[in-house]
Formats: sequence, structure tokens, C-alpha cells
Amino acid sequence: MEMSTRVGAASKSGFHNAGFHPTGRVETFGCALAVARLLGLSMASGNLKFLQDGAWTKRLHPGWAAAAGASAAMLAKHDYIGPGATYEGRFGLYALYMKAWLGEGDVDIATAGLGETWEIDGVALKPIPACHFTHASSDAGHRAASRAWVEGG
Repeated sequence: MEMSTRVGAASKSGFHNAGFHPTGRVETFGCALAVARLLGLSMASGNLKFLQDGAWTKRLHPGWAAAAGASAAMLAKHDYIGPGATYEGRFGLYALYMKAWLGEGDVDIATAGLGETWEIDGVALKPIPACHFTHASSDAGHRAASRAWVEGG
């Protein structure tokens, strides 16, 4: 999760601005690292199109990232040769997916304080398993229902 958090933070919202849901985009790298570590070793998805048409693809992003990360690690275990500069350059992660917003990112964030500062400590957990934009309405509904229950209504 630390790897994924750092890769996402380095985009400085560039993936969102380019129309991608960062979870499906960056979790692949964290999952690949985790599976590779479990295997003694040292593919991605996810865009925001679901916001326009209500597609279920957002639900798939974390799982697809895990599958792609595990696949990448297994390929590496069997000597499959992948690119050496996954993040940098013309066809690296940030240039390819952030496009016009590339200048808004800062790749150095991904490695700043690595091993000393834990960026994951700054990630908030959702109190309600729903889009964060609905939390205020959910809180209001819960309070209204609780008040009605206490008042006997």
C-alpha cells in the first residue's frame, strides 16, 4: 500500500484530471511489489468513465490491479523481461496517463523519505462504504433516523 500511495501522490491529482480513477491505475504497482516480495522477487486499469454512465467498473479496479500485479510478478519470476523505466520517459506511467496534466505532478514525491516516512499514515479510511460525496447525506440521514428513534417517532 505504501508503494501505491506514493505512486498516486506523485501525480498530484493528475490521474483524476486526465480522467483516471487512481486506485485501478496505481494499485497494480503496489500489488506487483507485494506479490514479488512474497515470491522472493524484486499491468494496470482504472478510469473515471463510470462517473458518467454508472458502470460497475470502479468495483473492479482494486481487484484488477491485484490480478495485474500478481501476473506481473509471476512473469518476472519466470524471467519475462519488462521495461526498465516504468514511471519515467515518453511512455512511462505518468507521461502516458497524465498527458496535459503531466507538469502538475512531481515524480520525486514517490521516493521522498522512502523507508523513513510512511505516506500511508495520511490515508483516511471511509466510515461508510460509499462514494465520499454521499457521506454528508448519509450522516444527515443517520442523525435524523437516530433522533426519530429516540423521540419515538
